[in-house]
Amino acid sequence: MTKPITLLVIMMSCCFSAAAQVHQHGQGQLFASQEKQDWHVQFILPAADVIGFEHAPESAEQKKALQALAKRLTTNDSVVRLSGKCTLIEATHSLFAEHKDSQEHAAEHEHEHHEKDQHEEKHHETNGHEKHVGQATHTDVEVEYHFSCASSSEKLSVTLFEWLPTLNRIQAQWITDAGQGTATLTSTNPDVEW
Repeated sequence: MTKPITLLVIMMSCCFSAAAQVHQHGQGQLFASQEKQDWHVQFILPAADVIGFEHAPESAEQKKALQALAKRLTTNDSVVRLSGKCTLIEATHSLFAEHKDSQEHAAEHEHEHHEKDQHEEKHHETNGHEKHVGQATHTDVEVEYHFSCASSSEKLSVTLFEWLPTLNRIQAQWITDAGQGTATLTSTNPDVEW
């Protein structure tokens, strides 16, 4: 039964490479795998669609939104639903790790900017600095769920379309005991059945 897990890891590796190259707002990815009663569901979603911004929170309102989203994702509140008698075992997300990295990058960038002002000749050696400043950063939110299902699950429903109006579609891939497949999920077609 480790074959489905191995295949999913290979699929995810390929897709992560593609996702790293293409970041489109309004579009996410979903990977699901089953091994007997254990299910693994992973989302990769643009932060702009999930949080409303792609940078470290700058205001109290943004920090509050980030905290509320973290709670919602951790409790699987209107994110994904598996049919059958399934229990959420574990939920993890990249919200704070992504924004911590953004904050560290911003601090590093500020330090570089300060050094540039003090050492003008060093500025000429690092002429890529202006290009870096003008580039937009794109951040994804990764969410992983581990479920244990006491009965057979024949359907996965993505319910986060209900509260993320800018998320237009999710490319889904799955490997289950019943087979494997792909589909494009939307707010009008949020279900995968196998």
